Amino acid sequence: MTGGVFSVPSMGLLELEVKMPTDKERLDWLDKVNCNLNAIAGTRYGWKFEMNHNRAALTDHNLPVLTVREAIDAAMNIGSSDDNMSGGR
Repeated sequence: MTGGVFSVPSMGLLELEVKMPTDKERLDWLDKVNCNLNAIAGTRYGWKFEMNHNRAALTDHNLPVLTVREAIDAAMNIGSSDDNMSGGR
């Protein structure tokens, strides 16, 4: 889902509409969280998308300093297009 208004079924009681954030808002929020934590800790770390046989994880304690978008783009560019889902394994 990329954002917008999501209607929750009311089951006869009341209808609830929840504004879902856009993907841009989600990614901007992640970069803001990383920036704030770096400021608090006096560090300068960035994002990295890591994949192995146990997990796929977006971590925020890596060098070089990458934005969340750059980290995702870097992970998507690993290997050939057939390898993108396996991280180039």
